[in-house]
Amino acid sequence: MASVFFMAGDNSHQEKGLIYAKLKELDKKKRRDAGYVPQIKFALYDLEPENKEELLTYHSTEKLAVAFVLTRNSGLPIRIMKNLRVCGDCRSLCLSIYIKGC
Repeated sequence: MASVFFMAGDNSHQEKGLIYAKLKELDKKKRRDAGYVPQIKFALYDLEPENKEELLTYHSTEKLAVAFVLTRNSGLPIRIMKNLRVCGDCRSLCLSIYIKGC
């Protein structure tokens, strides 16, 4: 079984267009259906609020991995490993996906 690795803000994957489109779709759906609100306090850059929201949409390996997995049609197991703590915004999005579904 092959492994796929992502880094924060990664845009080197050959299917990045599909992955980023899925992230955008998830973001819209979670805002609409689950009441998800980006937690811009976790964007630690000096940017305007709307730019912080955009940054949070694509910044994490967890979100990239989840979007990648959701573009697949496979029955294989999924393992997302992380060696650091997950930011609150990523946790909130992943939790809403888990609770409300995709």
